[in-house]
Amino acid sequence: ELKGKLDLSKPVDWVYLRYSSGGQYVTDSVQPKNGEFKIKGNIAEPQDASLITKFVQQGDVKPPREFVQIFLEPSKMEFSAKDSLDNNSVKGSKGNEDFQALLKKSATYDPKFEKLYGDYDSLEKAGDKAGQKKVEDAIEQLSNEMKENVYSSFAKSHPSSGVALYAVNQYAGWDIDPVKVEPVYNSLSPSLKALPSAVSLKERIDIAKKTAIGTYAM
Repeated sequence: ELKGKLDLSKPVDWVYLRYSSGGQYVTDSVQPKNGEFKIKGNIAEPQDASLITKFVQQGDVKPPREFVQIFLEPSKMEFSAKDSLDNNSVKGSKGNEDFQALLKKSATYDPKFEKLYGDYDSLEKAGDKAGQKKVEDAIEQLSNEMKENVYSSFAKSHPSSGVALYAVNQYAGWDIDPVKVEPVYNSLSPSLKALPSAVSLKERIDIAKKTAIGTYAM
């Protein structure tokens, strides 16, 4: 259950809560009254979600939106925001505290990524293929560093937090390296490993182990 109190710079028309359920995205919606709203629902496990506000339309201009990432748990949560959604506080969720700390640590790498992407764009316009390759390698190296220092580190130090499962999935990415990912997965508590997305991740790890370069083909 998510209760909200919004005191934003513009009047809010709709509030949306978007999250994944059973492999599909679900969007709950509610119109706040006097800035207050409540959304109730069922989730299979603790997970990240987007809280979105659509403001009242002024004239012919498309109404703007704001959004923030929060972490849902099977609990009664209270969300409040002043002036902007970014200026918020959440009560009733230890997981959200962990999640916001994780996002904050991840954001420290944003300036480095932005510089590298800017360098890449400049080199692409100049047609410098060799320079582009160097920047691509630097981006991959920085991404690996961030994954180790942020996601892997968090999962190992918070093995029972619902956010740890989110962190392991971020660490694993799409192209799983089982040698790196499996030890981090194994550090999770048994209760987390029983959750649906953990079971799915374990299956992906097992497949990656069977299809990795250098192993006998199935």
